[in-house]
Amino acid sequence: MKPNVFMSVPSVWEKLAQAAISEPDPTQRKARLAAVTGGALEFCLSGGAGLKREVKEAFHGAGTLIIEGYGLTETSPTLTLNRPDAFRFDTVGKPLPSVEVRLAEDGEILARGPSVFGGYHKDPAATAQCFTADGWFKTGDVGRFTDDGFLQIIDRKKDILVTAGGKNVPPANIELRFADDPFVAHVVVYGDGHQSLVAGVWLNEGTVAGHLGEVAPEARRPPARPGAAAHRPRERRARELRDDQALQHLLAPADRRGRPAHAAP
Repeated sequence: MKPNVFMSVPSVWEKLAQAAISEPDPTQRKARLAAVTGGALEFCLSGGAGLKREVKEAFHGAGTLIIEGYGLTETSPTLTLNRPDAFRFDTVGKPLPSVEVRLAEDGEILARGPSVFGGYHKDPAATAQCFTADGWFKTGDVGRFTDDGFLQIIDRKKDILVTAGGKNVPPANIELRFADDPFVAHVVVYGDGHQSLVAGVWLNEGTVAGHLGEVAPEARRPPARPGAAAHRPRERRARELRDDQALQHLLAPADRRGRPAHAAP
């Protein structure tokens, strides 16, 4: 099968990319992607969740652009979309011409237009809660616009953490800083009601193993594995993080007794 159009969720795109993403030679990387996709893709779409930037860049470097957008069932469903002639991999695109999108004072994404639904069936209370007084639909997502008009999704409004010191922190602001880090597979920030936030960090085992392959044999003892990536949260925190000055992180998975395998304050 050699499809021209392919649309799927991020997990499928990530599985396809595994065949080539670690290949350093661009020609070989393109050949491997062509082998697993059929080599005839012309239009590609990823939806349901955010796709890792490294996957999008791998496909784009091989000549295939994966488009992402944003919307909800209540908006039928698309509100914004990247286009082949106007895209940014760190965004979900620009609003469609048929809808209006703006941000509330707290950053919540609001929308209105003919494709936005009129309300929930026989549930006036729920309908009233999801619209502003002047008729804008409240998506429940927090976002921001770039200087060139692209929308970025920052967090779900209900997911904001409140520290013991009273500071409101959207955890996705921190988690997104690591989305394009090849050493990091997943980051989860938690700590609501605590003095400090903690980030659970799951390593990308393949990338770490490749890195350790370049390390001198005497450095490849068990402690070398977390050491290969433990510095990265510190680097990101020092260079970019502004959401919580007391962020700590843990490297996962846990040991056999269920305790975090390694911790770094």
